[in-house]
Amino acid sequence: MHMESRKDSCERIFNELVNIGLISRSHSIKVSDKWDYFHAGLKTIHYNLKMNQLSENSIRISLLHEEGHIRFLYRSILYLFLIFIVIMSIVIFIQFEILVKIFSIIIIVLISVWYFLFLEEYQCDKFASILLRDKYKISKPSLVLEKTLEKMPHYGLSALTHPSINQRVKKIAEIVDEKTFDIKIE
Repeated sequence: MHMESRKDSCERIFNELVNIGLISRSHSIKVSDKWDYFHAGLKTIHYNLKMNQLSENSIRISLLHEEGHIRFLYRSILYLFLIFIVIMSIVIFIQFEILVKIFSIIIIVLISVWYFLFLEEYQCDKFASILLRDKYKISKPSLVLEKTLEKMPHYGLSALTHPSINQRVKKIAEIVDEKTFDIKIE
C-alpha cells in the first residue's frame, strides 16, 4: 500500500468503527499537532497524522482504546469522587490538626488518582482487545497491542500514569487472548 493511500487511514478506520457500532456516532475524530499519538477528549479522539503509518489493526486497537477512555471517563470520575467523599468523612471524624488532615487528604487522593489511572488503562486495553478479537477475529490481540505500543512515543510522565508495555500486554494475553489447548492423544 503506498503512503498516499494511507494518508487518511485513521479517519477511514474511525468511520468504519462508527458504522459497525464500535464507536459512538456522537463521537468524532480530529487531526491534532498537539499530540504525538492518539488522545481522547470528552467526545473527540485526537490523533497525529504520523499515526496513519500504523497498521490497520494498530489503528483499530488505538481508536477503540481511546473510545474506552471516553466511555469510562464518567465512571472513573464517579469512583474518584466517591473515594474523596469517604476519605473526607473519615478525616473529619478523626481528631487531628488541620494540617495533618489536609496533608492526609492530598496524599490519599493522589494515590487514588494514580491507582485509577492504571486501572483505566487496563480497562481500555481490555475493551479494545475484546472488540478486536470478537469483531475482527484476531485470536491474540495482545500481539497487536504490543506492536502498537512499541511504535508509540513514550514520555516520562506516561510512566507515572500508564502501566509498562510488558504489564499491559501480559494482562491482555492472560484475560483476552483466545487460548488454544494442545490435546495430546496417546
